Amino acid sequence: MNLKKTIALGLSTLMTLQITPLNIFADETSQELTVSSISANDPKMSSDYWQNHRVSTNSDDYTYISGYSNNAGQYSTSYLKYAFDGNWSTHWETGNGYGTVTNYVDVTFNKTTKIDRILYATRQDGAKGKGYPTTATIYSYNSETDTWNKVAVGSSSVSNSYVLMTLPQATDFEKLRFEFTVANNGWASASEFVFLRPDETVLDGNVTISGTSAIGKTLTANDTLTVGNSKNLGYQWQYSDDGTVWTDIENATDKNYTITQQKSYYRVKIYDKTNEYYGNLYSDSYNGSIVAKITGSLKVGCVVTAETEYVNPEDTLYYKWQYSADGTTFTDIPSATSLKYTVPASMSNKYIRLGISGNNKDYIYSDNAFISVSAVLSGPCQVNSEILAQIKGAENTEYTYQWQVSDTADGEFTDISSATSAKYTPTESQLNKYIRVLLTVTETGELLYSQPRLVSDSGTYPDRTGEYMYISDVPSSALISSSVGYSTLKYDTNVEDGIIALKVNGQKKQFLKGLGAHAPATLVYDVSYLVNDYGYDTFTGYLGVDYSKGSNGNGVIFNIYTSQDNSTWTQVKNTGVLKGDSECQYVTIDLKNAKYLKFEVSSNGDKGYDHSVIANGKFISSDYKEPSASDFKFIKTVSQYESELAGLSDYESETYRKILYQKNFVERTGYDFLITLAAENENNREALEWFLDDFEALDYYANAGNTILGSYEKAAMVLTQLYKNYSLDMSNSLYKRMFVSLMFSHAGSIYFWADSTKTSNPVRRYAIYKKLYENGCLVNSVFENLTVPEMRWVMNSISDDNQIEWLNYYVRKKSAAKAGVAFDELEDNQLILNSYSYMGYITGYNYYLDKYYTDENKASWTEKYHLVNTDDDTNDDIYDINIPFESGHPKLWIVFEEGAVCGGISKVGVNLLTAFGIPSVVIGQPGHAAYLRYDLDDPSKGENALAKWSIWNDVYGWTKSERGDTLLLGWGAQSWAKGYRVSYVPLAQAALNDYDNFQKAEDLVKIAQMADSDKAIELYRQALEIQNFNLDAWDGLITAYKSAEKTSADYIELAKEIISALTYFPQPMNDMLQNAIKPEISSEADIADFNIMTLTALKSASVATSTESLQPDICKTMANYILGNENLAIATFSFDGENANTIVLSDQFTTGGTEFLYSIDGGENWVNAGNNNSHKLTDEEISKITADNDLLVKLQGASSYYTIDIKASSAPSGLYNNDNENKVIGATSKYQWSEDGKTWTNFTDDTVFEGDRTISVRIGANGTSLAGSSSQYSFTTDTDTDDRSYISISNVKVLSYSSAQSDNESASKSIDGNINTIWHTTYTTNSDLNRFIAYEFNKPVLLTSIDYTPRQTGNFNGVFTKCSVYTSKDGTNWTKAGTATWASDRTKKTVNLDIPVYTKYVKVVGDEAGANFGSAAMIEFYERLNSDNYDINKDNSVDNKDVALLLKHVIGIDTSSDISFENADFNGDGNIDMLDVITLKNYIDNNATEETTETTETTTEQQ
Repeated sequence: MNLKKTIALGLSTLMTLQITPLNIFADETSQELTVSSISANDPKMSSDYWQNHRVSTNSDDYTYISGYSNNAGQYSTSYLKYAFDGNWSTHWETGNGYGTVTNYVDVTFNKTTKIDRILYATRQDGAKGKGYPTTATIYSYNSETDTWNKVAVGSSSVSNSYVLMTLPQATDFEKLRFEFTVANNGWASASEFVFLRPDETVLDGNVTISGTSAIGKTLTANDTLTVGNSKNLGYQWQYSDDGTVWTDIENATDKNYTITQQKSYYRVKIYDKTNEYYGNLYSDSYNGSIVAKITGSLKVGCVVTAETEYVNPEDTLYYKWQYSADGTTFTDIPSATSLKYTVPASMSNKYIRLGISGNNKDYIYSDNAFISVSAVLSGPCQVNSEILAQIKGAENTEYTYQWQVSDTADGEFTDISSATSAKYTPTESQLNKYIRVLLTVTETGELLYSQPRLVSDSGTYPDRTGEYMYISDVPSSALISSSVGYSTLKYDTNVEDGIIALKVNGQKKQFLKGLGAHAPATLVYDVSYLVNDYGYDTFTGYLGVDYSKGSNGNGVIFNIYTSQDNSTWTQVKNTGVLKGDSECQYVTIDLKNAKYLKFEVSSNGDKGYDHSVIANGKFISSDYKEPSASDFKFIKTVSQYESELAGLSDYESETYRKILYQKNFVERTGYDFLITLAAENENNREALEWFLDDFEALDYYANAGNTILGSYEKAAMVLTQLYKNYSLDMSNSLYKRMFVSLMFSHAGSIYFWADSTKTSNPVRRYAIYKKLYENGCLVNSVFENLTVPEMRWVMNSISDDNQIEWLNYYVRKKSAAKAGVAFDELEDNQLILNSYSYMGYITGYNYYLDKYYTDENKASWTEKYHLVNTDDDTNDDIYDINIPFESGHPKLWIVFEEGAVCGGISKVGVNLLTAFGIPSVVIGQPGHAAYLRYDLDDPSKGENALAKWSIWNDVYGWTKSERGDTLLLGWGAQSWAKGYRVSYVPLAQAALNDYDNFQKAEDLVKIAQMADSDKAIELYRQALEIQNFNLDAWDGLITAYKSAEKTSADYIELAKEIISALTYFPQPMNDMLQNAIKPEISSEADIADFNIMTLTALKSASVATSTESLQPDICKTMANYILGNENLAIATFSFDGENANTIVLSDQFTTGGTEFLYSIDGGENWVNAGNNNSHKLTDEEISKITADNDLLVKLQGASSYYTIDIKASSAPSGLYNNDNENKVIGATSKYQWSEDGKTWTNFTDDTVFEGDRTISVRIGANGTSLAGSSSQYSFTTDTDTDDRSYISISNVKVLSYSSAQSDNESASKSIDGNINTIWHTTYTTNSDLNRFIAYEFNKPVLLTSIDYTPRQTGNFNGVFTKCSVYTSKDGTNWTKAGTATWASDRTKKTVNLDIPVYTKYVKVVGDEAGANFGSAAMIEFYERLNSDNYDINKDNSVDNKDVALLLKHVIGIDTSSDISFENADFNGDGNIDMLDVITLKNYIDNNATEETTETTETTTEQQ
C-alpha cells in the first residue's frame, strides 16, 4: 500500500470513528464577538479616524503590523497584502477552501498592541459575500506558553458590505489570528482587515493656532483635548509652500513659535511625549503671511479698505498706500497710512496698492488696483432719442458737461450751444455726424472725453429704458442664431412653461425673467449695439438646471464665449456639470471688447431632465447696482412679522389681523420672490405696497382657501398685472374679491377645454366679468354675494376669454326667444343653463371638420350662432363679440353642433353656468364626468341666502365623485382625506355660509400654527368654539395632539368631540376618525369603543333631516355608503353558513388577546367568551335570542357594547304552490318546510311534493334574521290522463315574443311556474297588437291543449278573451291548431287543439285582449302519452305504411287479420275515422322532420 493510500485510509477511519481532533489551543472560555453592519459613511470608516486609531502596516513611533501570513495561500493574484493596503477595492482570497481546510490569517505586531475592534469586508467586486465568515473566531498568541488563546467567537448572516467586529473587551495582542471558522461557500476572502485601537488610548481633540503671521510675531499652539494630557504634549511646527507638502521647522518644538522667515503656510503637530496615548493631532493650515487685500469700490470718491487675515487684535500693524502711473514704479501717498483710504480725483487712471507690515520694515503688498475713470454715453445714438452722459469709475465727484459735434470721428469737435446737461437728444441736422461729451472734473480740472458716436436715423434702435436690459427682452434681431434640443426657446419661463427656479445658496429661488432651453442648445447674440450704444458692457445671470428636475438626469454643462467677428471665439466660462439640485452658478461676463456673445449648453450624454435656464440674465453697465431688500422695506420677512405679532395680544384687532394676513401672504409667496417682483418695475412695487397695506384685500386673500392650482408666486404676478390696468377699481369690495379670485384661479394655466392653445388672460377675464356685471348680464344676485373661495370656481371657467362673453350673449338670445320675451326683459330664472339644451350626447364627434372653417360656410355659421355683433343688435353697446374662424382651433359653437360624450357635456355645463357668474366645476366619476352646480336655498333672501351644491349630468352620485384638482377651501386635501372627496364641498360651503365665524376661526388657526403644541391646542379649541365644524381647526388640533404626544385616552375623547361636531358631514368625519385618530388608539377595548361611537354617528347621519343638515339627502347617502363599506363591526354572527350560530370577532380584534363578552338578554347578563377569536352559542342560547334583545358583544375593558341587530323574519310572500309541478315556486334555500310544524327541512332545487299533502313553509333563521312565521300550502294527486299529460316547465323555453314591458314582466315569466308574476306587452297603447309568445320544447311532443292563467292582480289589461294556438315544424312557419274564446276574469282558461299535433314549437296568440295589451300569469302545456300506438303494423317504425293501413281500415279496405286498430283513436274523440288518419299523418310528418334534423346534425358532427 503506497503512502497516499495509507493517508486516505487513515483519514477515512478517523471520519468513520468520529475521533475528536487534537486541540492545539489553550482551553480558555471565549466570549461573544459582536458583529454589526457599518455604513461606508460612518466616521470610523474615514481616513481621519484611521490616522490614529488604525494599527498601521507602516513603521512609526508606536505599535504597527510587522508581518502577516495565512494557512492556505491565495487564489491567483489575490495576494494577502491586499487585505492590509487600506483599499476596499482590492482583496485577498484564499487558495483553498470548500470545507477542505479552515482558513485563518495571522497578524504579527512589532510589540504588544491593544485592540478592541476590527473592520472587515469580503471582496467587493462581483462576488461580494463569497468567503464571509458566518462564524469568526479571534485568537491571541502567548509567546511564553507558545499557545493560542481563544478571545472571542461571533456568528452573523452573510454580509456583502462592511462589518464592525467588536471584541468583548480591549485585548493586548502579540499576534492575532482571524479564523474563518464557518464561512460562506467554505471559502475565505477579505478586501481589508482594519484593526482599531480603543478610543481611550488615542490622543483626541483639537489644536489651533493664534497670533499674527508676520516676521517677528509669535504664533501659539492652543489645544483642547478630549483624550490625553496637555501637560505631556510635544510640539513640532511645520511650514509648506503649497498647503499640501509639509516640512518640519528645525528647533521649532515648543508651544510658541516666533516667525523668522516668511513662508506661505504654517501648522503645528502635537503628540504625547510619554507614548501613553497614540497618534498625532494637526492644526489647520495657517496662512504664512499677512494677506493684503483692497476691498471696496475702486472708484474716485469711494473708500477702500485694507483687509487682512490671521491677525492678533493686540498686535500693531503698519499700513501704507502707494500710487503709480505705470503700475511698476510706486510712490508712497503722503499721510495715507491708515486702514482706510478715500480715493481722490487725482488718482484717476492711476494704479494704487496697499502695503502691510508687522515690524514697519518688511512689507507685504496687495495686487495693483487701477482706478479707471472715463466718460461714457448710454442709449441709442439716433435722431430724437435721448443719450445719457455718465462718468465711470467715480462717485461723489463733481464735474461739468459739454456736448460736442463733428463731421468725422477723428475730426475737430465743436461745442453744441446750451448742451451742458447730463442728457442730450440729437437733432435731424446732426444725422450722420458724430457726437461726444466732454466731462471736466471740478476738483482737478481733468478733461474726460467719451468715444465719438455716429448719429443714426430715428428708429434705428429701440430706446434705452433703464440701467439694464433682460436677455429675454433683447430684440429678436439680436439673437442671430439659436437651436434647442426640444420644443422652443422659452422666454421668462422654464422649459415646462413654469416659473424659473434655481438652487441659490442652498435654497430654492424663483426668477421672473430669463430663458429656458432644453439641452443641447446654442444661442448667439450680436451685442455690439448693447455695448456701444447702450453702455451695457457686462452680462450677468444665474446658470443652471431648473430646480424642479432635482438630481435626475446627467446634468448639463454651460460654456460661454465672446467674439469680435462671430468666427473666432474665446471661452470665458465653463460651469462644469450642473443639475437641478446643484448650486447654480452666477456669472459676470465682461463685454467691453466683444461684439458677439455665445451660450452653448451640452446635454452631458443623456438628454433627460436637461432643462437648462439662464435666470435673471441681464445686460448692464459695469456701474449698475442690483436693488436690495433694503429698497423695499414695506415687505418684511416672516420672522419680522412674527416678532411684531409677538408684541400684540388682541387677536381680534385690525392691527393684529393685518400683520397676520401680511405674514400669510409673504409666507405663501416667498420673501425673496416678492423682493424680486417689486424690483422688476415701479408698477409691481406699487401693486405690492397697496396690497400689503389694504386690510380688506389681505383678508380676502387669507381666507381664499388653503390650496392653489399653480403657484403662489404666479398669483402675485397676476396681482401686479391686474393692478397695472385696474388700480382705480380697488375701492370696490366686489372688484377686490374678483382681483383675489383671479390671483388664485390664474396661478396656473386656464384654457379652453377643447383647445389648450387658447389660454386665459386674467386682465381680459376681469374686464369681461366687470362689464357683464355692471350691465346686469350675470346672475348678479348670486355673483355679487360670492365669497372668494366660491368666486374662484367662476373665474377658473375652462374657456378662453372671448367665448365667455359670446356664450353669455348667445344663451340670453336663445333663452329670450324660448321664453317669448325681449332680450333685455329676460329674467334670471328663464335662462337655459343645461348643456343638453344646446348639444347632444354623441360619440364619433369631430371638431376639426373642414366645414367649420372654410370661407364659404362662415356666413351661415356666423348667422346661426351669432358669432359677431350685428349693426341692428340692440345690445351692441354691451357686448363686443367677434369669434374668429381658426382652422385647427375648435370653438364652443362647434361643440354645440357636433355634440360630445359625458366629458364635453359636463364641461359645457360648467361653461354655461360660469358665463353667468354661477360657480361650477367638473367632477370625475368612474368612467364618467359630471359637474357641480352652485345654488341658493332661497334666492329671495339675497345676501342671507344659504348656498348649496348639486351634481348635474350625474351617474354615480356623491359617493363616487372626485375633484381632480382644488376642492372648495382645499378641504379634502388633508393627508388623512381618502377616496372620492367631493362630499367635502358641502362642509366647506357650510363654513362659508357662516362666513363671519369662518373668518374668526381661520384667524385663530393661523395664530395657532405659530405656537408650540400646548398653546396651539388652546387656540385650535378657541377656533372650534367659534365654528365647531371648521376642518382647518380640526386638522391643526390633530397635528398639535401628535406633537404633544397625547395618549390613547386623549384621542378617544377627541374622537367624541369630532363626532359631536361633524356627524352630519359623514365623509369628513369618518376620514378624520379612521385615518387620523384611529391609528393613535392603542388598546383593542378603546378601538371597540371608537368603532361603536363611529357607527352610532353614521346611523344618525343616515336618517338626517333638514333640521340637522342643509342638504340631508347628501348626508344620508354618504352615511349609508360608509356604513356599507367601512369595517366598523366588533363582531359578526349568522344563524346559517360556515360559521352558523357563532360569534366571530372582527380581524382588527384578533391579535391583542383581549377577552370578549356577549349577552342574549339585552345586557342584563354577560357571558365571558374568553380571549378566543370566535365562540359558538349553544342550542339553548340560540333558542333564547329575540329581536327585542338582539345580540350584544363587547370587549373586556370597553365602555360600550356592539349591537348585532337580530331581525324578525316575516311570513313567506310571493310563493306559489304549483300543483302541476309539485313544487313551491319561489322557495329558495333560505325557506324551510314541515308537515308536523316541528321538524323543518330546507328547500332544495329537488324538493317536490307528490300526492295529497299540506305543508307549512317559513323563512328559516338566516344571517341575523330569526325564523319567520309559517304559511300553509296544499298539493293534490296528479290527475293527468294519457290524452292530457302536463309538460313540466323545465322542458319549455321561450322562443320569441311580440314585446315585453321590462325584465320584471318578460315573456319568461309566463313559464316560471309562479302565478304571482306576469308577462305584459309594452305599455304604449296599441303598440303591440300581435300579443304572442312562441315556445320551444326540449323534444317534440304530441300537443293536445294549453292552459292560460290571466294576471291575478290589478286591472284586466292584457287578459286574453280570445286565444289561438299555432304549431310549427321549424319555429318559423306556423299553422293554427286551435282557438278559444273566454270571459274576462281571473280563472284559468284552456285551448284544446283541433287535433293532437306532434310538434316542437308552439305559439300562443291573444287575438283579443283587455285594452289591446297582452298579459299572462302562466301558460301550461299538455301532451298525449303512449304515442307508440301509432306503430300499427308493429314493425318498430311509425311511417307512411302505418298511415296507409289506417286509411284502408277507415275506408273499409280489408287488411291482414293480425292488425289491431282498437287503439287508433288518436284524436281522442271516441271514433276511429279520417281525423285519426290526419293526426297520424301529422305526427309522421313532424317526426320525419325531427329525424331529418337529427340526422343532419349527426352527419355534421361526424364530418
